[in-house]
Amino acid sequence: RSLHSCNSILVLYSDANFEAIGCVFYLISEQVSRFVFSKALIKKFPSIPTAELNAVVLCCKFLSYFHPILQPYRTVLFCDSKITLDRINIDNVNRLKHNIAFKVISIREILKKFSVESFHVSGEHNPADKITKFKKFQFQEWIKPSIVIPSSLSPVYSVNQSVSAMAKIQNSQALYDEYINICV
Repeated sequence: RSLHSCNSILVLYSDANFEAIGCVFYLISEQVSRFVFSKALIKKFPSIPTAELNAVVLCCKFLSYFHPILQPYRTVLFCDSKITLDRINIDNVNRLKHNIAFKVISIREILKKFSVESFHVSGEHNPADKITKFKKFQFQEWIKPSIVIPSSLSPVYSVNQSVSAMAKIQNSQALYDEYINICV
């Protein structure tokens, strides 16, 4: 069975802690939600924000591989770190430290290349949380749409969007409604 579908949404989740970073990918279509990929790396980080930024870098690395294969019509990144999302969307990267600015620029390039929308999600709705915290879980938990679809979305605007704030909020609600409709 092929995962390729032009009517699917590629959903990415990233998470991190002091000891590990991870990402989880799903492909959601009208009929089914499919687990595509997950990756966790065990490594010590000096701070949680640094680890979270590296988790998004990891997501982008594998996005570059999976997006051309799956060819979704929409790609969405969920991250539970507001600091990381703020860094990605900062107006002037020159205000960041050099190593952080370099990562932010590389993330922006990938997000723009694949027209990725980015959103904040709470840790409890983030499937990548399980692999970074080494929690015991059932594999079937990852496949259930209720795990994939967060109940509350706070929009964070992608680097290639240039619409009014009200349109962005409406777009966020439309995205959430679309996910609910797909999973019902």
